Amino acid sequence: MGSQDRKDIESVAVESSQLKRQADLTYMHEALMDCGGEKEYKLIQTPNIAF
Repeated sequence: MGSQDRKDIESVAVESSQLKRQADLTYMHEALMDCGGEKEYKLIQTPNIAF
């Protein structure tokens, strides 16, 4: 297994975790919108959550 293969696997892993996070945020956003909770959504969407 070459170093290029490893790099590809790592980039795919990072990408999938970012996509999952985006999906989680979208889900939370939709769930809060159902409750009319725009303010609560802004509190949840903090920029300091690390991947």
